[in-house]
Amino acid sequence: TGSGASDTVQSVMDEKTNTKVAEWQSNTDSPTNAAREGMALAKFFKGNQESGAYMIWEANGPGAIYGREVQEKEYWNFYYFRDQRTDGSIATQRPGWYSTKDGKRELLTDYQNAIECDPPLLINYSKDSIAQLSYYVYGKNGSVVHSASEAAKSPDEKGTNHGDNVIADAIMWKGLIELLGKVPDNKTDDEEIEYTPKVAEQNTLAYRHKQYRNELEEAEQW
Repeated sequence: TGSGASDTVQSVMDEKTNTKVAEWQSNTDSPTNAAREGMALAKFFKGNQESGAYMIWEANGPGAIYGREVQEKEYWNFYYFRDQRTDGSIATQRPGWYSTKDGKRELLTDYQNAIECDPPLLINYSKDSIAQLSYYVYGKNGSVVHSASEAAKSPDEKGTNHGDNVIADAIMWKGLIELLGKVPDNKTDDEEIEYTPKVAEQNTLAYRHKQYRNELEEAEQW
């Protein structure tokens, strides 16, 4: 929102290598300014796309202002929402990705699967984003929540405890799947990369990721 209550994060991914290559983050820029920065990133990292790189953003709340600015500037290479509650195979006329309980769980599960593959489908060197995974837990109703944000007592504390980097990267991964029309193939079999924070509490995405990696290592020893 630009009020300092939470961060606006924008991530850039190279579709040829499945690697996150850039990140923009601010807690003072308005949604309008963030959209302009996003379009600038898309044009800078356009590759062979003359119209600019493919964009996707969270359309809830301030995201509506972000999307409106993108359209007003006539930047048209972006994601249109697919509502899984109806027919998810058909794109709507609503620009951007809208977060719902089921949609967010699916988004983060797909992202988790991408980074815990061996070797990973998504190469992410962002320490902040990977560290934030440890705060995402499965709630009692099956939803995925940010534990620190849920436990915060004041709105300001809730803002500072958002896992905005994780959401940005998960949406980035969804955008690549949409752009290609499928889950991308693995692009690397290079050296092992450690993605998990040293301390990962139980019932978190980071813990599940670490547990998965340990199981792979044990299997290799046999």
